[in-house]
Amino acid sequence: MFAKCALGVLLLLAVLSWLGFKFREILLIFLAAAAAMLAIWYLKNRCDRLEEKLDLLLKEMRKDEKD
Repeated sequence: MFAKCALGVLLLLAVLSWLGFKFREILLIFLAAAAAMLAIWYLKNRCDRLEEKLDLLLKEMRKDEKD
């Protein structure tokens, strides 16, 4: 998995260099992509935790309705 990711990054770096992007621009692109991936990861984990809490609340409500 790591090898595929590293190969993809190197390929992207080569393509961006070939298109005429400078090193700083390429670095900014990678930093922006990393920030976006981190934000998506955080939001996904946050939503998963909220979903688990909601499931627990629904189970409690159903249990209370049966009693």
